[in-house]
Amino acid sequence: DSFQAVSAPEPGMPIAAREGNIEIGTSVDPRATGAIYGSIPHAFGSADVTASEDISYGPNERHLLRVYEGKNRNPPGGNGAPIIVLVHGGGFSNGNLNNLDHAATHFAGLGFVAVNITYPLAPDSTWPSGPESVAAAITWIHEHIEDYRGNAERIYLMGHSAGANHVANYVLRPGFSSGDTGIAGAIFASPALQLDPNGPAGNSNAYFDADSTPWSDIRLLDNVEAAPVPILITVAQFDPDTFHQSTAELYGRLIGEFGARPRLRQIPGHGHISYIQAIGTDDHLFVEEALDFMLEDW
Repeated sequence: DSFQAVSAPEPGMPIAAREGNIEIGTSVDPRATGAIYGSIPHAFGSADVTASEDISYGPNERHLLRVYEGKNRNPPGGNGAPIIVLVHGGGFSNGNLNNLDHAATHFAGLGFVAVNITYPLAPDSTWPSGPESVAAAITWIHEHIEDYRGNAERIYLMGHSAGANHVANYVLRPGFSSGDTGIAGAIFASPALQLDPNGPAGNSNAYFDADSTPWSDIRLLDNVEAAPVPILITVAQFDPDTFHQSTAELYGRLIGEFGARPRLRQIPGHGHISYIQAIGTDDHLFVEEALDFMLEDW
């Protein structure tokens, strides 16, 4: 019998998850990815955290957030809990507070105050409603987070995919924050940056169908204006090529034009959605990177 090597999973990744991620490959398939991680145990659940009711943070009916606190919280640093703000993806036209409920639960279980937000979607809302929503949520947090024993000096803003596009626009274009982001750092998880406004139906074109605004004024990679806070950029090994190319371009621009020193981490063994779905399981490569980034100065 000839020897056949078996692809070992990354630390903490079940072999079945590794095989499932390889099978999905560079496709962005929420249903197939959800099927992989739906039955994997999580460190924290609803019994470990308290989640608020849905709270309005702006004028649109989809300007909603939930605040999560661990029931047995021991905040890192002992000076009020750090805050992580989670902005889901969904191709600019899908998604809700349930997308990152598991992630908010996990970070709350670890001792953070987690703020999970949703926002208006295309085609009803177009650019720049995303970064404007992020700005409104950050304003709400600064006004109310003391009620949840959060430390407003330690707000970390994390977006995934389309949500990371909204977060990156908010952070890197000072016009959306009036020059003060009000955060301590940002995580761009597989940011959707290399976009085609004339792409096929179901792509991002509906969101970027902004009246009388040229694409050159919308595309983030053409309009990076500042790098005011520490940044972590992550990309999955099996992300589509455009995600690798655009994150590399952003990374180079932040260093070359602004003298920033962002972190860049490829998450091995994962696809576009899977490493976010894995938050809270024993497969904690991404969580370890995020925690090391957020708690570096504590």
